[in-house]
Amino acid sequence: MIRWTLAIVLIITIGFYIWQSMGSTSLEGESEHWRASYEGYKEGKFNYREYRIIYTGKEEIKGTDITYSIESDHIQTGQEGNLQKTDKLEGKGAEVTTVCGSCRIAMKSGMITIEVQWADHKERLVLE
Repeated sequence: MIRWTLAIVLIITIGFYIWQSMGSTSLEGESEHWRASYEGYKEGKFNYREYRIIYTGKEEIKGTDITYSIESDHIQTGQEGNLQKTDKLEGKGAEVTTVCGSCRIAMKSGMITIEVQWADHKERLVLE
């Protein structure tokens, strides 16, 4: 009886890790002036991570330098999950796509945080 129970637990655990590494997910977050989304999916041999950061504030900030940093739980998503970039805001936001062969796709709420800095403002978004 104990062997069967252990075998079932092992099969469920293995199945969960396979599902986690091969699945796809969407996460979103919002702050006072920004909305962000994450889409992670597998295509062929590669995992794709797409981030969209959109300005939702009322003030005109076109042409302003924005610095955004994306942090993810590296234990769950691979060491290349963190990045920081500065861009001049031309439209309403920024789009970042990363492609990797060995990273994992974030599957849980709260695994990704995005911090946006512009002018004298700073906001943090937690994607859920």
